[in-house]
Amino acid sequence: MVYPIKPTPPPRSNNHGFTLIEVLIATLIMVLSIVTVTAAIRQFSLQRLKLVEYEAICGNVLSLRDNLMNRTLSNNLRESGKLNGSDYHFHCSQVESSYSYVYDAEMGGGTNTGYFIITLYKIKLETEGKEFEFFKTQYKKRPGIGEEF
Repeated sequence: MVYPIKPTPPPRSNNHGFTLIEVLIATLIMVLSIVTVTAAIRQFSLQRLKLVEYEAICGNVLSLRDNLMNRTLSNNLRESGKLNGSDYHFHCSQVESSYSYVYDAEMGGGTNTGYFIITLYKIKLETEGKEFEFFKTQYKKRPGIGEEF
């Protein structure tokens, strides 16, 4: 006996949506992207804050340096204060002092017997927990010398 052959329907295709694995991989990629961007933005913000702080400190140090360069200094001069909301402290110490150099062609050389006293000062400046150091040369006329002019 022969049975009639019925045509079998084609298999159904379930490709109309995403599988669970595809959704999980897409979610993982999205989460990693968000975490990376968030970390980069946070790092940028921290660096920007450090830059603003550094700019403020540099402005204060340059202002204080200009102020000190226009002053008459003395050995062991100390001062503290506040500038633009930042505390500062400086100490001035004399490094060396000498008379100005005079060249004498007749003697074939020179000596430190000039009209001026030249003093080298070392200034240590501290502000916002950072220390800076610079030097200043100061000239002063020797008393009783060169008054015949």
